[in-house]
Amino acid sequence: RHCHHQHGVLTNNPDLPDWQTPDYDAWHITRRELLNPGSAGGPCFHIELRAAKGELPTWSAGDILEVDPHNSTWTDPTSPMPHREYSIASIPEDGAVHLLVRQMGREDGTMGFGSGWLTRTEIGNEVAARIRTNRNFHGPNDDRPLILIGNGTGIAGLRGLIKARAAAAHTRNWLF
Repeated sequence: RHCHHQHGVLTNNPDLPDWQTPDYDAWHITRRELLNPGSAGGPCFHIELRAAKGELPTWSAGDILEVDPHNSTWTDPTSPMPHREYSIASIPEDGAVHLLVRQMGREDGTMGFGSGWLTRTEIGNEVAARIRTNRNFHGPNDDRPLILIGNGTGIAGLRGLIKARAAAAHTRNWLF
């Protein structure tokens, strides 16, 4: 959004507000499980997070958890790291935000900032994050048949959609 705003300023058409540092909430990692030990595709983890303030925010299947790697906006607000976005793989009725995170490795052997941190930090550690609505990925509200196609950890958002449809007794769903 910031680059769109700057483009608008340069062309004398600032239709978007300037970017501001996101207001993150405190979450805790309460569970982490390696889902694919020994896989050639790289480690994939199921991570569960709960809101530190106790009250679970609401979201819809298909929404995003935006994570601030290493809580950089809290530790150094002058130079925060770019946020990472993860599709939420759960529904509010699950009682927690679930993510499916593939651990990304670089050629030099170091881990990605977001995935490496989320998959290695201690259980119970605090995570700066916020839920962001992703209306373009919400499912239909009616019982029409739904065909979903996912690849790798791209299945996280689809998992949330299938769970929401099952909770609504919309059972004509196919996942490939």
